[in-house]
Amino acid sequence: MGLLDDMINNALGGGDKEQHAGNESGVGGKSGSLAVMAILQWVQSQGGFQAVLARLQQGGVGGLAESWLGNGENQPVAVSQLQSAFGHGALQSLADQLGTTPEDAVSKLQQILPQFIDHASPDGQLKPEAEQSLNNADGNDLGKFVDGIFAKK
Repeated sequence: MGLLDDMINNALGGGDKEQHAGNESGVGGKSGSLAVMAILQWVQSQGGFQAVLARLQQGGVGGLAESWLGNGENQPVAVSQLQSAFGHGALQSLADQLGTTPEDAVSKLQQILPQFIDHASPDGQLKPEAEQSLNNADGNDLGKFVDGIFAKK
């Protein structure tokens, strides 16, 4: 199992990856890998991790997002909090990338975004190389980027 698969499994809260693979509303399996890549591209289109954190702060959930930084336990974020922070337009854009509804897109974002932020900030701060790699990545480089931020130390 690769690092991307580990991240997907962790985003689902652990358990048997195969049980999630057939769940269209989940993020497991091949469609889950595509969802992870689409969300990473969406984060890039929003201006990167710093910009996403700023939107969360402006949306009133900055304290919650702070729990995603570093090694502590990630606090869950509600769908309604993400909807408030990002608005319909940004979430519709994500839904379009995922080929799904805005409701399903925000549900996937709810599962995956905390993992991205957590792994891109192992010491409580976003790694500058994570932001730089994200900003410089094209579609072909995003897989390498994901492997880089989820690489075991």
